[in-house]
Amino acid sequence: MKFMETKFFTIQQISEMTGLTVHTLRYYEKIGLLYGIHRDTSGYRQYSESDILWIHFLLRLRVTGMKVSDMKRFSDLRSQGESTINARRELL
Repeated sequence: MKFMETKFFTIQQISEMTGLTVHTLRYYEKIGLLYGIHRDTSGYRQYSESDILWIHFLLRLRVTGMKVSDMKRFSDLRSQGESTINARRELL
């Protein structure tokens, strides 16, 4: 059985991919918009492909004019699972 290797990206690579500054990425993690970011043995952030997808979704929310506080609410609802789909739709 062959296992797929997970690819991780540094915060600098994510900054270059998304156009967000390193400071903004750290801020988003601090306020809980980004959570569960993997850390290597030295404590450096390692972003996964699913983290990148979520960041791109957050960027789309910002383009709509959504405030960071509402993005945080959406993120909190998302972390609660499928039972919050209607509340997330309403927020959108």
